[in-house]
Amino acid sequence: MRSLLVLSFAALSIVSFTTRASAGDNNVARGTVAGMDAGTVTITTRDGDRRFTVDDHTSIEAVGAGTMTRRAIAGGKAGARLSDLLKVGQAVELSYQDVNGVAYAKRIRRVASASVKQADDNPRHSSNGTVKSFGDNTLTISGGSGGGATFVQTFIVDANTKVFGKGFGTAAAKRGGRLPAAELIGDGDLVTVSYNETGSALHAADVRVITKAKR
Repeated sequence: MRSLLVLSFAALSIVSFTTRASAGDNNVARGTVAGMDAGTVTITTRDGDRRFTVDDHTSIEAVGAGTMTRRAIAGGKAGARLSDLLKVGQAVELSYQDVNGVAYAKRIRRVASASVKQADDNPRHSSNGTVKSFGDNTLTISGGSGGGATFVQTFIVDANTKVFGKGFGTAAAKRGGRLPAAELIGDGDLVTVSYNETGSALHAADVRVITKAKR
């Protein structure tokens, strides 16, 4: 599995693999890691254990992941192993898609708690699409949702919104801190937006720039 190191300006290391460029809503599960083997990870949720397929489209986010990946590459390996980045008993939030009855993990993020109270009160959603416009504290994306259907969504972006992408951590470090989102997101970029619904508004919790548009 080919590993690609990505650093966010929020000081979180992300190990990312080639990302599936599908669009539309993903599902989110939260729980604790119950086990891992070749190509799968099992987490314990409030509804019981669930197994997810992990492949070269899955991204793993964890503090220290960048260091572990660099050490693995320096040692002649393709990258850090899943068991290096996640441990049994750790709390995680997992974004996934159901494809023909198989749950494919798109992103696994280590979190402080496996509590699902927040998810019950205000579920987290995720959409993939192309940036149509960004400005005045709003981000609009468009994409396809299967069967030839398309969608357009507009999100509120504020100081609490985190932006991740390849090279962003390095760029932020050179500037001495966090970069404005307007310098990281541009029209035509392929992004994944994790968001919560507040009334009729969609609030972007984080934006991941998957592919920058050629300019």
